[in-house]
Amino acid sequence: MRLRFSAIVLASLSLLSPALSAANLAGSDLLQGEPAKVLAPLNDSVPGGVKLILDGSLMGEKHLRSGAADGALLILPDKNKIAEIQKGEWEAIPVGYQAIVVAVNKLNKLDQIDIPTLAGIYGKLQSADIQHWSAVKGSGVDMPIYPASTRYDLGVISPLFRNRVLRDGEYKSTVTFLTGDGAAADYAISNTNAIVILSVPPSEDRVKLLAVKGPGQENAYQPTASNLYNGDYPLGIPMYFVFPKNKQATIRPLAGAIFGDAMAEALKKAGFISVPKNLRTSFVQKLDKAS
Repeated sequence: MRLRFSAIVLASLSLLSPALSAANLAGSDLLQGEPAKVLAPLNDSVPGGVKLILDGSLMGEKHLRSGAADGALLILPDKNKIAEIQKGEWEAIPVGYQAIVVAVNKLNKLDQIDIPTLAGIYGKLQSADIQHWSAVKGSGVDMPIYPASTRYDLGVISPLFRNRVLRDGEYKSTVTFLTGDGAAADYAISNTNAIVILSVPPSEDRVKLLAVKGPGQENAYQPTASNLYNGDYPLGIPMYFVFPKNKQATIRPLAGAIFGDAMAEALKKAGFISVPKNLRTSFVQKLDKAS
């Protein structure tokens, strides 16, 4: 699926390996803040230190190709569109996902939703124009729909929604954009007739998360780490740790931090859902054995 929008500032982490084994770690501005804080202590543990350069996934690809980087954290809609990955020259290991999480008030009886219904609720000029819950089978709500979303500029959530759900169309003027996930969840709690878009599932059981059914799917799936990793949840985009296979020994000292619990928590604060812990552990073990 085409999802290489210029609106997305995509991510990369890159490593240089001069004589002192210094590691330059580049990345998206989505990794600024908490993720960068987790990576910063590597400056003391890696010979030659680590320098963070948060300048985007597209730049990360260029850094890898030029030899200026040993590894990169890249948000890739389709990793097989990267020639070096397709040819087996680069390794790509999933770290986490940006995802569209759909939630409603707990009084709403709806348990799942499909993408055409979401499009009819949120988008202009869609095949259906859905403005009332009575048009959504199973909701049990007889009120107008109040569609809302987390921040418009939070990560890739809005570009992803516009591409995967609205087919590159526009939001309705009735969609309310709030200041973040917390405000969006509060909106759903306060309004029985609300439906909201979040970037990550809330830590507390404050709202009802809807399973989403994608095109061609027989079942709807919840936005869990496992469902994202398995490719079942249809509204996610992965971030990979990408590195040339001949640089594996150089990037190995970074794996513990990239796949650790502290990074998983930091990524959540930055709007990512990390891969399951058992897989993160196995990825580090794999790199250990191969180094």
